[in-house]
Amino acid sequence: MAATRKPVIPLTPPSIGALWREQHGFYAGVVRGRRGAPNCILIVSEDDRSFVKWEAAAAWAKGLAPAGDFTLPTRDELRILFANARELFATEWYWSSEEVAGVAQCAWCQGFDNGTQSSLHKFNELRARAVRRVAIQ
Repeated sequence: MAATRKPVIPLTPPSIGALWREQHGFYAGVVRGRRGAPNCILIVSEDDRSFVKWEAAAAWAKGLAPAGDFTLPTRDELRILFANARELFATEWYWSSEEVAGVAQCAWCQGFDNGTQSSLHKFNELRARAVRRVAIQ
C-alpha cells in the first residue's frame, strides 16, 4: 500500500509580504505551534472585509478557497502580521479568532495603526483578514 504524501512546502518561500499564489495568499512568516502542534508557515488571504461583525468575519474567512483552510488569525498571529506584513493591512482594527476568556460576547482585536490589542463587543464592525497555516514537517 502506497503512503499518502502531504504537499511539500518549497524550502525557499517568497519574501515576507510577497504573494505566494500556490499557497493562495501572501507569505507572512513562521508561527510557533501551540500546545504541541508543529510550527506553521502563515499565509494571509488576498482579500479582506471591512465593517463586519465578529461572527460574519469568522464565517467569511471559513468560506475562502481552499475551502475550510482559512480562519481569522489568533492574537499571536496578529502580532506577527503587524510586525512582518503591516503593509498588507489598512491602518484600522482587525478581528482575531479569539473570544475574551469568561466574556463570550467579546473578542480580541488588533489595531494596525499602532499595534495595540484590545477587546470589543462582537456586534462592533471591524475589518477582517483571514490566514491559513501550513505545517512545517
